[in-house]
Amino acid sequence: TSLHKEIKFEDYKTSISKDCFENILFKSIINQMTQKGNFIIHFDNNSENGEPDLYFRSENTIFLIEFKDYLFPESVLKAKNFGAFRKYIDERFLISEGNKKKGVSQLANCIDNLLNKKYSFDSEINKKISEGEHVNIYPIVCHTDFMFSMPGLNEYLNFLFNEQIRIRRKNYSGIHRVTLINLEVLFDLRLRGKGFADLLNFLPRYY
Repeated sequence: TSLHKEIKFEDYKTSISKDCFENILFKSIINQMTQKGNFIIHFDNNSENGEPDLYFRSENTIFLIEFKDYLFPESVLKAKNFGAFRKYIDERFLISEGNKKKGVSQLANCIDNLLNKKYSFDSEINKKISEGEHVNIYPIVCHTDFMFSMPGLNEYLNFLFNEQIRIRRKNYSGIHRVTLINLEVLFDLRLRGKGFADLLNFLPRYY
């Protein structure tokens, strides 16, 4: 019996992304970005409830983070038309070829669920929303490839995100711009002993 089993790179990359980058590295960094006071950290455990990869709340400030460990292919960079580039971005940060929500559409869906009080793991925020308290929601896409930090991409994702919010008819004033941020930034904050309050002050640099 042969012990050799051919593994496709795509399957291997998916496994490494989930098991190592997200479940170990990303979650470890987040768990160490602690701060004073009461706060809630909740990670999605492959639930069917439309939860973000990370939900963090301190008082009335909420971070919703989707983690994306993509490798930016050289073929897309060398493409002679913008259509190939946009297609690649849309399929990874909006809707996949299999019509699965990705990135900004996931975040828009999470915001919809949040404002409709569907997250049972945070009963306090459901009560706040029911009582009309104002909450600030900061949607973030966390990536691992520096190529996604190229100028203009964050603006394009905000355009897509705003369209998704408009479709859901959510004109809630507490929904802030989506931010595309490298995992290295969170790692650097963690190394310097910083937390989510510091991340909040850091986000305007991306606007």
